[in-house]
Amino acid sequence: MSEEKETPSSPSISRGKKKRMRRSVSAVKVNRITPTATKSDMPTAPLQRVSRGSKTNASSPSLLARKAFTEAAEQGKNSTGKEGILLHQEKQRWVERYFVVKGTSVYKYKSSTDRDKKTRTRIPFSGITRVNADPALGKPFAFELERKKDNVILAASSNDELSEWLRSFRNGVVSSK
Repeated sequence: MSEEKETPSSPSISRGKKKRMRRSVSAVKVNRITPTATKSDMPTAPLQRVSRGSKTNASSPSLLARKAFTEAAEQGKNSTGKEGILLHQEKQRWVERYFVVKGTSVYKYKSSTDRDKKTRTRIPFSGITRVNADPALGKPFAFELERKKDNVILAASSNDELSEWLRSFRNGVVSSK
């Protein structure tokens, strides 16, 4: 084994430590993995920022699937989407309430300004068995949402409004089953 000379700029290191250092350096050289791909082989698709802050390839399957799913969900929400004021029968009296048909549920708010707050009531379409228009319910444009446990009686302001609400509720009930 050859003896290394100490240079003035390097601190004195013991022989054993030098041997260990040489062994670890040579082990790294032997186990080095050489890349087979060059920079020109790499895809050059632009990177997009994902909600968690990490970058990912714009054409990755998971990103495309997520985008398709959210678009389909938005279309589904908008296809039955209707909102407005309806009269709601609560304890034998009629009260104006703001209703929103969205996704697979109907949301009832006290007023349109309360929409940003927590929902007052959520009625899932899966719980509605039938939607009936019946003026004998107490108002000229009244209709009823029949549920297993109870019925919700609502009234629109005009015949056109009634037909729009009925279409929206029926579409939601059919799509939830």
